[in-house]
Amino acid sequence: MSDASRPDWQAHQADTLLEAYLRCLEAAERVPFFSLFPYLRLFAALFLWEFALTALFIVPVLDIGIAGLRLTGAARPDWLTPRLARYVWRPFRGVWNGDLSGLQIVRIRSVTKAFVCGHISASVDTLQFSVSRARLACLMANGDDAARIAALEADQKKLDLLTDMAKSQNKIGALLATGSASAVPVAAAKVAIPALVQLLPANVTRRIGDYVPLTGLLKTLGLTSDNAEIATPTLLLFAGAFLTFVLVSVMSCHIEKRRIFRETGTYATETTVLGALGIDFSEMPMDALLFAGAIATGFLAQMLYDINVMPAGVARDAQVDRRLAVNILFYGAIAVVVIARRWYLRWKARGGTGLFSYRGLRAMFGS
Repeated sequence: MSDASRPDWQAHQADTLLEAYLRCLEAAERVPFFSLFPYLRLFAALFLWEFALTALFIVPVLDIGIAGLRLTGAARPDWLTPRLARYVWRPFRGVWNGDLSGLQIVRIRSVTKAFVCGHISASVDTLQFSVSRARLACLMANGDDAARIAALEADQKKLDLLTDMAKSQNKIGALLATGSASAVPVAAAKVAIPALVQLLPANVTRRIGDYVPLTGLLKTLGLTSDNAEIATPTLLLFAGAFLTFVLVSVMSCHIEKRRIFRETGTYATETTVLGALGIDFSEMPMDALLFAGAIATGFLAQMLYDINVMPAGVARDAQVDRRLAVNILFYGAIAVVVIARRWYLRWKARGGTGLFSYRGLRAMFGS
């Protein structure tokens, strides 16, 4: 949307959104420092889901007896099969609604606050641009309107204070901003990349080496040296499992952040207020992307481990590779469905017209 066609800044519209953001910051403070209770809840839900799925093959027989009781008029009990079927399909309905909350395994206050504060800071930046634009338009069109300019300056102070609050609570964001956390991914790359190159099958590394000199390239980038320690397949498997757990944990914190925004009504308020101000603001589906990354990391680590621990000359079972590939595709499809449905529902909430037009695609995918 061009500047000329943007609606004018209205303070009363944005105040409701700022109040919603304050409620989100307060809710993030109430998240436990570290809690594995969602893991126990997920374990219990999986157990009950498997029990309900197994019971679906038994309860139709009981429903026949219930039908007999209904015919005699002795009792009017509820049917069991439809109730169990609804419970079995509940996770799939959640995925269809763009919700991954059933996969949450942990709650961590600092990571949740980082997601909450990052979202608020990005949204407030767009609001600050609207206020600055309104101030500039007021000064250029009617520079003697002191009351209007004073009101805009007061709105700017509100946004600045909220930005300062979000940044002060975002400890992880402050750590990343200083660059002091950059040593962690660099150190991990120095261990993981040479290990992956060493543990890949010989035919794969030979084919890659025909196009890219891997050894020389890694030395040039400083990711390996002549005396670099090479990880064993077992260490690689443990590293892959740990990385998978980290990705799922971060995904869980993003799910917690979405729960906070949903329960405080912030998402609905954002759609109303930012849409009225002509602001396109979209949220990256980080939980679905992290879920896909965790699945790929876990299964690929298992595949590399199986390849490298197998004795030389022994053919791999094609069914094992096929099963791993099917699992990656299945869980990857879940992530794709969640992302597509979430964007579709967001587009529908913004009016739901002209999906394949320029304005429809802009409303669906953001600016």
